[in-house]
Amino acid sequence: MNWLYPLRRILPLALLVSSLPLLVVIHLLELRQADQDIRHQLSQRAAHSGSQMSVLLRDALSADDWEAARRALQSVVTQPNLRWAALLDESDTVLLSTDYRLRQRQLADLPDAPGKAMLDAARATLAGQSAYTADGTVLRAVYPLRLPLLPGELRANRIGVLVFSYDHGALYADARHEAVQHAAATFAGAALIAGMFWLYLHFFLVRRIEHLTGALEHWRSGEGELPQIGGRDEIARLSHHFSRLTRSLTERNRELQQAELRSRRLSAFYATLSHTNTAIVRSATLAELLPRICAIAVENSGLKGAWIGFVDPATQLIRPLADNGMPAAYLADLHISLDPSVPQGQGPTATAIRQGDHYLCNDFLNNPQTVAWHERARAAGFLASAAFPLRQQGQVVGALNLYAGEKNLFSDDLVRLLDEMALDISFALDNFLREEQRRQAEETLARRSHELRERVKELRCLLDASEVMARHELTEDEMLRHIAAHIPPALQYPDMAWARIELEGSEYTSVGDPSGTSISAPIMQQDRRIGTVEAGYRTPSTSVRTDIFLPEEQTLLAMLADQIGHVHARRQADEQLRMAALVFDNSRELIVITDADAHIVSVNRAFTKVTGYGADEVIGQHIRAIKSGRQEQPFYEELWRSVTETGYWQGELWNRRKSGELYPALASISAVHDAQGKVSCYISVSTDITEYKQAEDRIRYLAYYDPLTELPNRTLLRDRAEQALNQAERARAEAALLFLDLDHFKTINDSLGHLSGDALLQEVTQRIHAALRHTDTVGRLGGDEFLIVLSGSNAASAALVAHNLISRISQPIVTGGHTLTVTASIGIALYPTDGRDFDELHKNADIAMYKAKELGRNRYHFFTPELNNAAMERLTLENALRRALDNDQFTLHYQPQIDLASGQVIGVEALLRWTHPQLGAVSPARFIPVAEESGLIGRIGDWVLHEACRQNKAWQDEGLPPMVVAVNVSARQFSLGDIRTLVQQALDGSGLEAGYLEVEITESLLAQDMENTLAVLNHIRTLGVQIAVDDFGTGYSSLAYLKRFPLHKLKLDQSFVRDLVQDADDRAIASGVVNLGHSLGLVVIAEGVESEAQFDILRRLGCDEVQGYLFSRPLPAADLAAWLRRRSTRG
Repeated sequence: MNWLYPLRRILPLALLVSSLPLLVVIHLLELRQADQDIRHQLSQRAAHSGSQMSVLLRDALSADDWEAARRALQSVVTQPNLRWAALLDESDTVLLSTDYRLRQRQLADLPDAPGKAMLDAARATLAGQSAYTADGTVLRAVYPLRLPLLPGELRANRIGVLVFSYDHGALYADARHEAVQHAAATFAGAALIAGMFWLYLHFFLVRRIEHLTGALEHWRSGEGELPQIGGRDEIARLSHHFSRLTRSLTERNRELQQAELRSRRLSAFYATLSHTNTAIVRSATLAELLPRICAIAVENSGLKGAWIGFVDPATQLIRPLADNGMPAAYLADLHISLDPSVPQGQGPTATAIRQGDHYLCNDFLNNPQTVAWHERARAAGFLASAAFPLRQQGQVVGALNLYAGEKNLFSDDLVRLLDEMALDISFALDNFLREEQRRQAEETLARRSHELRERVKELRCLLDASEVMARHELTEDEMLRHIAAHIPPALQYPDMAWARIELEGSEYTSVGDPSGTSISAPIMQQDRRIGTVEAGYRTPSTSVRTDIFLPEEQTLLAMLADQIGHVHARRQADEQLRMAALVFDNSRELIVITDADAHIVSVNRAFTKVTGYGADEVIGQHIRAIKSGRQEQPFYEELWRSVTETGYWQGELWNRRKSGELYPALASISAVHDAQGKVSCYISVSTDITEYKQAEDRIRYLAYYDPLTELPNRTLLRDRAEQALNQAERARAEAALLFLDLDHFKTINDSLGHLSGDALLQEVTQRIHAALRHTDTVGRLGGDEFLIVLSGSNAASAALVAHNLISRISQPIVTGGHTLTVTASIGIALYPTDGRDFDELHKNADIAMYKAKELGRNRYHFFTPELNNAAMERLTLENALRRALDNDQFTLHYQPQIDLASGQVIGVEALLRWTHPQLGAVSPARFIPVAEESGLIGRIGDWVLHEACRQNKAWQDEGLPPMVVAVNVSARQFSLGDIRTLVQQALDGSGLEAGYLEVEITESLLAQDMENTLAVLNHIRTLGVQIAVDDFGTGYSSLAYLKRFPLHKLKLDQSFVRDLVQDADDRAIASGVVNLGHSLGLVVIAEGVESEAQFDILRRLGCDEVQGYLFSRPLPAADLAAWLRRRSTRG
């Protein structure tokens, strides 16, 4: 063995020398690995960028937001080694790029651009593609991207691509430099190891290796097992492992031989299966097939025998139909029954048929269930058997029986193959049956061939509909329109077909006129019809069959209707779940969910907001953690008893906030049960009713008290008044009811504002209190009305109290920087003289109060029966007034207006007149206030404005000179309706030009809600309508504000004209009004001119226009037209 000794020199040298190519290989492998790593890194980066950019660009392009798409693509510029990135459309034109120089360029013009084939592959597969340039320095990655729909497209067919170009060369140069350094270091290490290895070989290994080599030669010669080398070093362990290896190799060799045997057997059975399928294909009849299968099973798989038997339906016995390798004595008089109670019915064949599954008997001669056939099997040499059921149309009709000459042959692998073989035979049985049925039904099938082709279209329609329903990005409307469009191509005559889907009131129709013959299917949801799927043909031509619809088409509509119903229900359920989550998170009620042990598992935002607890602070805690402790334990015991017995509790309880503050809550607690009826969780829904409790107290107070004055309101006042009246009745005493109303309070309220008005009412309340006894009651009915109940008071004491009240209230009141003087009118009704109950006394006191106002206000008045008669007269007048407009009882009279300079008629004023069938001619001074107080002035004023415009236009059409018609609009009418719209409608309805209409407003209107009044008047003025202030000088308007309004004319009130000749004050006022009007650029007209003296004074004062009885009284329309013609004739 001296040849081993040079190893101490050869091996180190060989190691050193061999390390050189090894180092080269390692260096090359390292370069290759580095190259692969770089390629993998770039590919991963490109894939990530492609996936991320596809999502971002798809969202941006779907929203048609190209700026967002550009920013999204520009975000990849920061990636290392990215040369450029671009988005190309379907024609390979650059739409977006990180390098602006590449935009709008074609694919071939791009640097290092990928090939056209690469882009086509990405579009075809809808998957990313990547490849390097020929020199390997540039990675090009391509990712498909669906571009937005073009007008008219139903499905996105435009597929663009994202292209990325990465620089591979720089990374590879760095890796190559690092690999060279690593190779040099490795070579130095290898040299050092070689030297150390030489020392080791020299001193420790050579002799031991010689011993080990001799031991191996000993084992190789076959002289028993490998002897072991003693010692505790690695050579000894190597010897021990060699011994174990040799034993393992011997055992493995034995197993390989067995596996080879099993493999050959499996191969044989695979061949058997293959030959069986071939026989099935080539056999024309069952009688030809069955013997072939038995022969194949025996000849190819090494089995000793095989036979196939079928069940005789009459006798329930298995009758052999074919066999191979079976001794004649075995099958002779073979009696196998399906009755499990007899021994002949317990064998493998009967059991397999009865159970419908294979039956294995791997130790046939020792199995007690095969006792009836032991003698036959022993004679035939059968040690194992297996039976496999054969089916025809799903029913077991027979069995394939196989026998082997060795035990335990039928392993799981073989059984799986034989099961498949039995299935193939069953398939063949079905085929033979189907072939027979096909021959019998060949004529029928020919007749229905067209219908079967239609089924393909219907299935395609169903597939298309399923695909549409699976697209969650489509809305339900879009989905149903798509499905409706897919139905006509699935019908027999698609060119004439139409389809319509109706779902919960919405309709979706395909192209085509939905008329003619049709079929339909209902869309159901929980036994409720929610829609219909309908399809039909326009009026069919003579070439179309009479039975135009196939049963399959009706089935198609039913299946589509069923699918639509399910999808609609699922979308509704999804929406309900989403809404439930939103309700939970956004509910203002506090929602707490606990487990069955009352430990908190979830709370909503309202809970954390109200209690101050964070969700993480209470989740996992017992619900008692927020209990207030204010309620006693029996309360909670009753609460949980109700939840346990009824599953529900509702009521008020007190809880504690995180700050320790207690708060009342209106809560409901419900138990939720699982499918087994056990409690799975509890849900508590509660509301913090702190404000509700406070509001409840406030509402209770407001139910009986006026919030402004803190006086009893009508309800409490009635109760106290009835108590006072009952007490007076029992004591046979008197009582008085005083109805107090402030005079001109509305004017103060409108001019100074509601805050000043409220302060005034509070001060009046204090003064009323000061004038009454503690036994008297005062309440506020609303507005500026007060009702006072005087217990035990007669007429004299009531008058004294009323006088005291008027005196106190009339004292000056300072509020809001203004000193105001307000007066009161009081009506007094006495018990029992004027009434015996509260309602009657209240009504009569109200009547007396109105009488006090009629008499000049700032006074009191006792009720008398005559006042009641006057009130009844007013009520009669109001009722008659309500019917007057409908019964055409109103007419307009017109009074001419004269220009002082020219003497010409320049306009007329429309004046309302009412003639009642029983009441006769009713004065405007009598019915106008009633109309304003009852609100009827709105309808009446509308009629007056429309009629005046109509009549003026009619005069112009008759050839009379054009002139202005003035119509008075009261403040009450102004507040009831939209005057701007009314004026516009009157002009539009009559055709009158706006310049021939003048709207007269009262001076007091200018002080009411000035900003709104100004806006309305400006709008009317923009229409071209003139605006005049009627009865100027009698109101309370501020001259500083007067110039802000778009006025045209001031009308001097007739009260100043009446005594113009005798009263110097009236002349001064008239002169002041004229001068004021002219200084504001306004026309001034005087009304009520009845004498030449008045006319002369007004002309000297510079008044512009006049009207009055001096020229004409108000005339009906026809009389005025005649008057104008006569005046025109006189010249």
